Amino acid sequence: MNANHELDKLKCRLVYMAMSAPDFPAEDKTCLKEQFERVSAALSQLLDARLSPARRTWLQMAQRELADSAEDFKLLQDSEGRRHLHRAGDYVRDALNQRPVSIGFVSGPDGSCFPRTT
Repeated sequence: MNANHELDKLKCRLVYMAMSAPDFPAEDKTCLKEQFERVSAALSQLLDARLSPARRTWLQMAQRELADSAEDFKLLQDSEGRRHLHRAGDYVRDALNQRPVSIGFVSGPDGSCFPRTT
């Protein structure tokens, strides 16, 4: 398996979903459930492969966004569902580009969050 090729296909699939969901063109002969299953399977397959820790982190975040998107579409919150699909695509793009994961905030002892200053 060529991880870069699979990541690129996954990124394109997420863009297609974000642009078409929940009502896919009739000529595509697909549905939202089928598309979520395909993307979920592709993500799982990539997560089972040998990937760098950073790539794995980006894909795990994409997986969470995908789950949030599916839930939003079930609740008929289509715009939120598409927003989560776009985010999932961004995370897959970050994995494809091997972008390092960075922390943008720190948490205080009381649970409050602050922007990271260094």
